[in-house]
Amino acid sequence: MVGYLTRIVVDEVEETTAAGDNRLRLLVHPAKIGNKHCQLTLLRILPGHEFPRHLHSNSDDVIYILRGRATFTVGKEKFEVGPGDIIVASEGVPHSAVNLAAEDVEMLVFQAPLPQFRFLSSG
Repeated sequence: MVGYLTRIVVDEVEETTAAGDNRLRLLVHPAKIGNKHCQLTLLRILPGHEFPRHLHSNSDDVIYILRGRATFTVGKEKFEVGPGDIIVASEGVPHSAVNLAAEDVEMLVFQAPLPQFRFLSSG
């Protein structure tokens, strides 16, 4: 029943295409379970792919790296991340990620309140 679901089986959530031809599973979202204020996605950035530079004018991102290595740019700061790292991109701060490795980068992305995406030029 919508609004009462407390258990989500990740492998049963459909994987779809995300920006930059990556993959995502929308785990928690009002359209799926009736929550009101946040969303949680499982994002896979494929080898050689980028999740394009973007921002959310209304929400914060908290990103937890599960596996793989990526280069993140948050604002003007650029850094490498790996399993166990957490990245926080505050509302209005441009951010992107690129996977230059041979394996997928898998991460949980928590956003609150519900995000409005604005993709930016790569410059």
